Amino acid sequence: MDHFNLGTYRRPISTSSAETQRWFDIGLNWCYGFNHEEGIRCFAKALRTDPDCAFVHWGIAYAAGPFYNLTWKEHGEAEADRA
Repeated sequence: MDHFNLGTYRRPISTSSAETQRWFDIGLNWCYGFNHEEGIRCFAKALRTDPDCAFVHWGIAYAAGPFYNLTWKEHGEAEADRA
């Protein structure tokens, strides 16, 4: 196994690649568990198998934005520190 088992939740997306679907589901589950950084890594793996999949690009955008544990204020400060 190359990932932590987060359960069986699936969100069907528009892709012909089972591998893309698999990594999208894993990434989304990580995001639902508030580990957005790990979600982004999984979405990046999904992107390698289907770079044109809009849902994967959405997943990266969703995970990269502010969330409960990283508010807009903190998100902006963290980004400013990296620049």
